[in-house]
Amino acid sequence: SQVRSQSAYLQSTELIKVTPEIRRVTTDIVVDESTLRGVVDSVAEWTSTNIEYNLSTTNAEASLPSDQVLRQRNGVCDEITNLFIAQLRSLGIPARYVSGVAYTESDLFNDRWGAHGWAEVYFPDHGLVPYDPTYTQFGYVDATHIAFNKGVGAEKYGSSYQWRAQGVDVSYDRSWTAGLNDYENRARPTISADVDRAAE
Repeated sequence: SQVRSQSAYLQSTELIKVTPEIRRVTTDIVVDESTLRGVVDSVAEWTSTNIEYNLSTTNAEASLPSDQVLRQRNGVCDEITNLFIAQLRSLGIPARYVSGVAYTESDLFNDRWGAHGWAEVYFPDHGLVPYDPTYTQFGYVDATHIAFNKGVGAEKYGSSYQWRAQGVDVSYDRSWTAGLNDYENRARPTISADVDRAAE
């Protein structure tokens, strides 16, 4: 079946822990729902409403796992998403973690663009559909969500560069900027990007 092909997105992981307590809380949330969309929206709404966004955990060495986020009722975007995905997986609904960058106008941040995490939920006959419980975007994410990686868990993704040399001075500078040039309520037909490379 199509759900079986998404079985990796049903597993409990180190950060997306599917526990009996998460299953119990989530089952209570969706008891009156009769459609898959209703179930997923109810879980997203509950998570968005009941888990406070809290920057105090951003200096931690690693993200908090879903069971701890449920207990303390706060976290940052990746931790809120960890819980949301664990809740869905506890009901047998496949979901995966997405990491990238997104734009926000929240006063909590000095920079409008920043690292962000959200989810994609599997709907049979539709595929993986984005859900962002932190920014309350259910069934879609706006165009400022730029995905870098998608996977089973909420591992910290990044780029790593290694080289070996003797008697050679090697330096590397990586920087990028992103900005919102214009905003419209509909998509434009094309998106363009420019890449500048330093002279070699």
